Amino acid sequence: MLTLLIIGDSITLGMQPYLVEAFRAQPSVGRVWVEAETGASTAAWQRGGRIAALVASRRPDVVVLVLGTNDEGSEDREEGYEALVGRAASDARSCGARVLWVGPFQDDAGGRARTAIIRRTVGSGGVIDGVELASGLSRAPDGLHLQMGEYRPLAVRLAARVVERAGAGGGSAGSSAAPALGAILIGAVAGLLVVWAAGR
Repeated sequence: MLTLLIIGDSITLGMQPYLVEAFRAQPSVGRVWVEAETGASTAAWQRGGRIAALVASRRPDVVVLVLGTNDEGSEDREEGYEALVGRAASDARSCGARVLWVGPFQDDAGGRARTAIIRRTVGSGGVIDGVELASGLSRAPDGLHLQMGEYRPLAVRLAARVVERAGAGGGSAGSSAAPALGAILIGAVAGLLVVWAAGR
């Protein structure tokens, strides 16, 4: 079963009471850890190796980074932001986990620019669009966060999307181990058949 580590900001914090419940409804998911801080940016989480330390202590199959919303203005320094995203993704992968990144929830030019940089850096298959994920859900007066009653459906959507992207085969180490073992067993059986045939 998949184990997941979710790292994020205040939107993740809003979902936190519902995330474990939402992932438990997915048959392929085992343990889920949620680490979230209000106002946290990608730089704040990446600083001092915090992402790498969390990954090393939990050793999940999948790391979900719900980051970028608080990186407002970073897209103006495109190369620097791309390098920051690359370092965060690399730290998340440091123990062999697969990385999924939920992009900014702002539906404006800056949010779209940051999502494009994240998608280019992480790879389109590893990015979940935050604006699409929250589509149709009511926003709080600040236009960024959600109304309190909307965090549960957002958590359910996120769980479904993560499982869809990650699959039920586990992390990179787990997904490659079964085929390798199968190949060894097939080779051993074939060798025994050759020996048996030669002895007849």
